[in-house]
Amino acid sequence: MKKTILLSLLCFTIAFINSDLQAQNIEYGAKGGTSFYFGDLAPASHVFSIGTLGPSGGFYLKRQFNEFFSVRGDFTYLFLHADDANGSEAWRATRNLDFATHVFEGSVSMEFIPFEIRLGQRNNIHPYLGIGLGVYNFNPYTIYNGSEVSLQPLNTEGQGLEGYGNPYALTQINIPMRAGLQLSLSSGLTIGLEFSYRNLFTDYLDDVSGSYVPNTLLSESYGPLSALLSDKSPNMINSTDTGFGVNNMRGAPETEDGYGDLVLTVGYTISRRKVGSGFARNKVSCPTF
Repeated sequence: MKKTILLSLLCFTIAFINSDLQAQNIEYGAKGGTSFYFGDLAPASHVFSIGTLGPSGGFYLKRQFNEFFSVRGDFTYLFLHADDANGSEAWRATRNLDFATHVFEGSVSMEFIPFEIRLGQRNNIHPYLGIGLGVYNFNPYTIYNGSEVSLQPLNTEGQGLEGYGNPYALTQINIPMRAGLQLSLSSGLTIGLEFSYRNLFTDYLDDVSGSYVPNTLLSESYGPLSALLSDKSPNMINSTDTGFGVNNMRGAPETEDGYGDLVLTVGYTISRRKVGSGFARNKVSCPTF
């Protein structure tokens, strides 16, 4: 299902960008920078923290319709992580949870350019805003005895048991939103700085959301590893209670998780104009000011 959704998104993007118009202005680009995470395990819940920064990178295709609007397809990789050990509150150290995940994302979005500032004859700098629809895959894990252990199959909050809801999906949709500033040169080169945030529809990006489940119930239903990684507070494995009390909150389900990135973008714009039954590419030259 994941591959089907991502391939469909890719095919739609390519077809949309390469559709036959009287004029085409296509930008091919790459991006790289840092990712950030908002969730229950940040040193302070759902706020920005330097301790959760990770790498982010990808590539994009963009077609300019006119001076105000463009459509863009993105394919992005991000690494997200957080650890209660980096928090300053004593209760976080006692809760002692952590996670990391690789995120693979495809998205299509519309961009709006409110204005541009001309720099000489054919160069300009302009801000832009974007919003769209994305599909992403994640798989939160922790390190146990030196090995990566996926958390979703362990149902650490009792998912799948009566009264505890269903397991969360590892492939979901999101709403990417971005703001950026781009310098476009007459040579076709573009350089930009971009901030983006993804609005999610899950609170389980970090495998933490609801209430604690009795460790004995988890151990009997899903094995001792499920109980151990659900409640990592001291001396709680196979306990009938938890460090915070059975059914006490493990996370904050009223606030969904999120992630984003801050990246530098470098692209090359190919401008083509209609000539007879085909297209002629504009000549590439050095920037003129």
